Amino acid sequence: MDDLDEQLELLVVHHVLPEVNSPVPFLRMRSIDLLGALCRANYPNPSTLPSVLQAVLPHMTDPELPVAVFSVLSIGSLIDREELQEFLRPLVGQIMNILLKLRADHELEEASFVMDKLIESYADELGPVARPICASLVIKFIFFYFYF
Repeated sequence: MDDLDEQLELLVVHHVLPEVNSPVPFLRMRSIDLLGALCRANYPNPSTLPSVLQAVLPHMTDPELPVAVFSVLSIGSLIDREELQEFLRPLVGQIMNILLKLRADHELEEASFVMDKLIESYADELGPVARPICASLVIKFIFFYFYF
């Protein structure tokens, strides 16, 4: 199994990660989607997963909505990796603010799934963004109450 993990890591590092910054939005989207799907692999090099996280994070604010959506989904998969807990901890507030904005601007329900995972995993770090989270939930509740 180690040989497969090594080959998969080489594929990710040499072919998938470079496409994350492609000028073609479809290639960015597909490479980010693939990174999210392959994040469960056991990479021999401990710096590979942090590199994947650093490659995917900036695309949560990509001007192309499909790229941003797949970035959100990939971040949702990366949150589960214990190796990334310390890398994610200082970024939780920033990630949550981006998710709140995406959810408000585009009614992006995928953001809710990732927000739930962040709240479950990093409750202590979310104190500074608790007010915007609550405000967002209140606005959603009022919207659904009056319009449905």
